[in-house]
Amino acid sequence: MNSPLEVSADFSERLHYNLAGFPLYIKKDKLSRYGYEALCHWHPDLEFIYIIDGAMDYFINGNRIPIRQGQVIFVNSRRLHYGFSRQKEECTFIALVVHPSLFTNSFDKAWIFAEQKFGFANVDYILLDSHISWQKKMIEGIDRIYREINAASFNPLRLLAEAISICADAGEHIETMESSGKHNVTQMAFLNMTEYIQNNYREKLTLDKIAGAGAVCRSKSCQLFRQYVRMSPVAYLTKYRLSKSAELLRDTELSVSEIASLCGFQSPSYYINLFKKETGQTPLNYRKASEIKV
Repeated sequence: MNSPLEVSADFSERLHYNLAGFPLYIKKDKLSRYGYEALCHWHPDLEFIYIIDGAMDYFINGNRIPIRQGQVIFVNSRRLHYGFSRQKEECTFIALVVHPSLFTNSFDKAWIFAEQKFGFANVDYILLDSHISWQKKMIEGIDRIYREINAASFNPLRLLAEAISICADAGEHIETMESSGKHNVTQMAFLNMTEYIQNNYREKLTLDKIAGAGAVCRSKSCQLFRQYVRMSPVAYLTKYRLSKSAELLRDTELSVSEIASLCGFQSPSYYINLFKKETGQTPLNYRKASEIKV
C-alpha cells in the first residue's frame, strides 16, 4: 500500500538512478517501507538484492525464493518480481540495479552478449551465497559499490568497473531455461490483463473482461494471476484500486467519497472497510499519518 515504487500501467518500474547519465541505482532500504510487500513490477535493468539483516521471500515470475542474511538474489532483465514477508518481519537490504546500457553502448559484442545472457531464453534468477568463491566475489562487489557511491569523494570509474564486473560474472554463470517460448506467451497474456485493469480500474470490470484482455478463458486468467502474483484477478483489481486511492489520499484534498468513486468502489462505506482491512487505518487516518511523515 504505502510503497515507494513507481509502477506504470504495464507493471514496469520507473527508476531514479543515483547519478544523472549513469544508469545505476543502489540504496540501503527496509522492507517495512513497502508495507512488507512491494508491488509486483519489472524493468529492463539487472537487479541484485543483498540481505544485510533479517530475511524475506522474493517472488520472480511465479517462483518464491527465500533469501536470508548474507545472500543475494540476482533477478534477470524484464522479469516480474517483488519482495515480501508474510509475517511482516523487518528486513534490511541493499538494492543494486544496473541498466544494460551501462555496458552495451560501448561496442556491438557487449550488446550481443547481453542479449544472449539476459534474454528470456535464460533462467529468471540466481541465488548467490558467499560460500561459493565466484558468488562471494559478486557479493563483495555490491558492498564496494555501496560504500564507493556513499563516500565523500567517490571514483566514478571504480563504480563503472565494479558494476560491469558483477554483471559479467552473472552473465558467465547464467543457465539456459527450457520451454522459454511458452514462458513468453503466458507472461505477455498476464501483462496484457494487468495493463487492462490498470487502464480501466475506475470502471465496472468483470472476470470475463479481464480474461478477454489476455485472450484467455476465465480459468486460465485465474491460473496466471495465481502463478505471477498469488492472488485472483478480482483480488488484484481491488489491491490496485486501493493503491491508487492511497495516492489520492496523499497527493490531493479530495474527499473520501470522491476518492472511492474515482477508484471504482461501489460505495464509500465499502471502500473504507476494505482500506482499513488492508492497511489497518481508515482513509482519513492514513491521510493524516502521511501528512506527518512529509
